Amino acid sequence: KLDDKQMLTETHLTEARIYHSLQNIPKAKASLTASRSAANSIYVVPLLQAEIDEMSGILQCEETDYVTAYSYFLEAFEAYDQSNAKAQSVNCIKYMILCKVLNEAAAEVPAILTSKIGMKHSGIELEAMASIAKAAKVRSLEDFQAAVAKYDVYLKRDDLISHHLDLLYDKMLEANLLKIIFPYSSVEITHVAKRINLPEPQVVHKLSQMILDRKFFGILDQGRGHLIVYETADEDTNFTKGVEVIGNMESVVEALFGRTKALVKTHAT
Repeated sequence: KLDDKQMLTETHLTEARIYHSLQNIPKAKASLTASRSAANSIYVVPLLQAEIDEMSGILQCEETDYVTAYSYFLEAFEAYDQSNAKAQSVNCIKYMILCKVLNEAAAEVPAILTSKIGMKHSGIELEAMASIAKAAKVRSLEDFQAAVAKYDVYLKRDDLISHHLDLLYDKMLEANLLKIIFPYSSVEITHVAKRINLPEPQVVHKLSQMILDRKFFGILDQGRGHLIVYETADEDTNFTKGVEVIGNMESVVEALFGRTKALVKTHAT
């Protein structure tokens, strides 16, 4: 029976990893919960518990709960480190740094790197994450792209880091575009592209997406090559109230119509 529980724990954990690689987070969470349930009734060796904690951190990271994810990664790191599992230990430190960056706390990353755990496991992989954190701290797209290009081999081979770096780049791009267009009511798209140092078609595509997502209010006048920016629209309650009045009037008319039909039937009899 104990062997069955051990096998169930490992099987469900493997399922969680597979579902995560397919980006099916709900099923990954369900499999991880099943793995934890099976593990509760048996003794779990530290390495397996570390794997469960690491997977928990990964799923919390996917759901943007970076504080909880960081805690899980720290627990997993401690177990891996005590078991002399160097590769897994380094991965957990990388994920801890990723959580800090994604949580807009990149300024705290140097403290991790200069701590006892950071010094013990220092190397090119942590150097790569340090470069990402440095670029994120100053919100520099150029530094970010340079870091990704320089350490591409070490960053892109990890699915979690690769996926979230793409999201981080997109977030930084939006923030930089908003910063550039903020002073203007109308600005040439070529000027925006030049300021952000990106190809004009890419800038046009991103601005269009941001307008559709209501990140700001504006239109692209591509005939003139201008972006026209509107002030943030205040919510207009008149339309909502108008719809409510029409709905109430409809109810009144239906009630009167019902009474009229009843009166007609009464007189007819």
